[in-house]
Amino acid sequence: YNAALFCFALLALGTSIKVTNNWYENEKQRKEMENQKLGAELSLLKSQINPHFFFNTLNSIYSLAIIKSDKTPEAVIKLSEIMRYIIYDTERKLVPLAKEVEYIANYIELQRLRLRENMKIDFTTRLGNEETVIEPLLLLPFVENAFKHGVDVEKGGRIKIDITQTGNELHFHVENPLVENSDNIRNAQSGIGLNNTLKRLKLLYQENFSIQKGPVEGNYVVELVLILKENELSDC
Repeated sequence: YNAALFCFALLALGTSIKVTNNWYENEKQRKEMENQKLGAELSLLKSQINPHFFFNTLNSIYSLAIIKSDKTPEAVIKLSEIMRYIIYDTERKLVPLAKEVEYIANYIELQRLRLRENMKIDFTTRLGNEETVIEPLLLLPFVENAFKHGVDVEKGGRIKIDITQTGNELHFHVENPLVENSDNIRNAQSGIGLNNTLKRLKLLYQENFSIQKGPVEGNYVVELVLILKENELSDC
């Protein structure tokens, strides 16, 4: 009886170990598949943002070329700097926050070239640790949206953009006039680039971000707060 009980115990132990191993392997495969799916989704979303931005920028330069503006060569140089960043840096999983901000600054300078003097742009930055990193092309669609839907060439106005780092938090503020056009107001809350960015935020930051956006006293305002990840630059 004891021998039979001992054999049964060994059999049960072996079965338990086998079941545990099978569960571990299945769980490992499931997580790998989830990571692959996440990576594929993020790559697709980012690839959709790049052409969207590129064609909008070309339209800006085209408008300068049509009027034979002296600013056209400078605009082409700014675009080349932007495209160099997109081609060579954004393939990385993470980029230095300072470099992403520099990229946004180049985009804003490109917009300044095509806007009239009655359209003012306030761009301020206060960054902290130089080794802070962020996913590339995460902030630009909000800035692009402000210029796309918040510019009234006749009345003018002011676009405000502020990027502030406080500890491990990144505060991003974008504010632009609400142009009196129902399509503009509706489109300011949608669009391929903006929708993809919101999806990326949910995939990458999950519960570690908050965003508020909508009309406020005649302006369209976006308030984004990110809890920055603790990564070394060597991981980029």
